[in-house]
Amino acid sequence: MKHSAPLFVTLFGSFSLMRKVDGRTLTVSDQTSTSKKLWPFLQYLIVFRQKEAITQPEVIHTLWYNNEEKNPTNALKTLLHRARNVMEDLAYPDGKQILLYRRGIYGLHPDVTVEVDAEQFESFYQEAKQCAGEEKLSMLLQAIKLYKGEFLPKYSDFTWVMSLRTYYCNLHLNACAQAIELLAQAQRHQDIIDLCRKALSLAPYEEELHIALMNAQIATGAQQSAMQHYAYTSSLFMDQLGITPSEEFSSIYQTLIKTNHSVQLDLTVVRSALIEETPSPGPFYCELAIFREIYRWEARIAQRSGTVVQLGLISILDSPVKKLTQKQVSVTMERLESSISSILRRGDAFTRLSASQYLMLLPYATHEGGEIVLRRVTSHFKRCHPKSTALLHYGVLSLLPFHPDESMETTHFSRSVTETEPT
Repeated sequence: MKHSAPLFVTLFGSFSLMRKVDGRTLTVSDQTSTSKKLWPFLQYLIVFRQKEAITQPEVIHTLWYNNEEKNPTNALKTLLHRARNVMEDLAYPDGKQILLYRRGIYGLHPDVTVEVDAEQFESFYQEAKQCAGEEKLSMLLQAIKLYKGEFLPKYSDFTWVMSLRTYYCNLHLNACAQAIELLAQAQRHQDIIDLCRKALSLAPYEEELHIALMNAQIATGAQQSAMQHYAYTSSLFMDQLGITPSEEFSSIYQTLIKTNHSVQLDLTVVRSALIEETPSPGPFYCELAIFREIYRWEARIAQRSGTVVQLGLISILDSPVKKLTQKQVSVTMERLESSISSILRRGDAFTRLSASQYLMLLPYATHEGGEIVLRRVTSHFKRCHPKSTALLHYGVLSLLPFHPDESMETTHFSRSVTETEPT
């Protein structure tokens, strides 16, 4: 038995069992049977095969924790028979000699050689802790390579699966963070880009990976790619999570602006580079970080010249009858952006403030004029999308020409007016 071909077990991303016997590669997976409990039964026996004893009550509680099976003992006998057949499909001569059951105890025969991707992953990760430099990086990269997806993603109903999934996910993210740090020290920026892209395909909402990716793109001179990824990530976080990126993430936008260090003495060339290549007939849309700078610039002008500028905000609210789904909010935001672009002037600017809000700057507009503009936007939306169940809530407030802590008693504020309209 101990000289038999090993059993290779995949738990990351999918579940499969594989053996190479007499030049043949034999594979079974959870696609080859419709039994809902067969695979969790096998998985549990493999993952916890080192336990001193896996008892029948333990297995029953694991598989039928919600007591939906009226006769779990008989059902377990059937599962054991099917599991032994799976072992024979993998060219073991006798499944009864592989999956043992004696006196209420289940287990694998101790002489069966089993290699599990999750265990190999953890072994590389733990070994990396004892190393340094290039050797540590090598161990981390080998661990990362083995992590091809979440731990048993199809089996979220089982508590033990969810616990181990969280554990391995955290190990993977830690391994990535350590590998990125070592790669950055070695200035292997392209390797960081490749690592982050793979990791983000498995953990798309990990902001640290997005930041590392963009910093590496900037280091390789791919500023345009970094800019595109910044816009993609900002939209992803707003659409899927309903949150805005962190201050650290937003600061990358400023870094992107400062990364061009070339010296240009021809003012004509400089001016040409500053011109908007394909100017939009509508208002200027920008990222929140840029909008903040435009606001501050307008505030400086207002302080010197007394120019009136209005700050407008349009928010999407749930219908009184039914809460909007995340997809409905996302679609409504796209439609609202179109209405804003249709109504605002070329000299106006707007940005996406959150998953359900747009912020606008309206230069040379009175408070009443600002209200009229936002009312036109909501009316345009209502006219174009009469079946929408969303509500639009808007407000207008005059821009502060200086910090609100200064001379509060002499500052005139226009009254903020909000209105809710069914759309």
